[in-house]
Amino acid sequence: MSGAASAAATEVAKKSTNGLQKYLVDPIVRTANKIESRSASKMAANPVAQAYLSQYAASGQDAAAASTARFITEQKALLSYRVVRLFEESRYVFSGAHFKNYNLAKGLDDLRFLTTLLFVFIIFVIFGRQTVYPPIRPDSPFALALQHKTNPNY
Repeated sequence: MSGAASAAATEVAKKSTNGLQKYLVDPIVRTANKIESRSASKMAANPVAQAYLSQYAASGQDAAAASTARFITEQKALLSYRVVRLFEESRYVFSGAHFKNYNLAKGLDDLRFLTTLLFVFIIFVIFGRQTVYPPIRPDSPFALALQHKTNPNY
């Protein structure tokens, strides 16, 4: 009897695994294979990338690790330059030279930028705190309403 039960359990496991394989694993594997083949064809079509990769393959190094190390080194070297540029640009803006040639088009560009900045800020507030309303203190009379799953800020 235990042999028949284990055979039935094996058959059920096979069917459930087969469905899982068919509807979940196979589409993921097919998608991964398509991504890999597309990346390989793009890489093969780029002679600059091929030369870069073959140079590192000949020396036995990992091209991605070397690229990351080079990027970090370059960014460290550029940090001082960026600080100097920040202060130069700040002096330019605060000297008033920026506003000498200021017109309506530049004003609209600035307004568009500030609107976008406000929108991005609100989106991050919503995703970060799950609300745009200010936090409620624990001793607030509105805190009681939070126990009943209602929003007291409406």
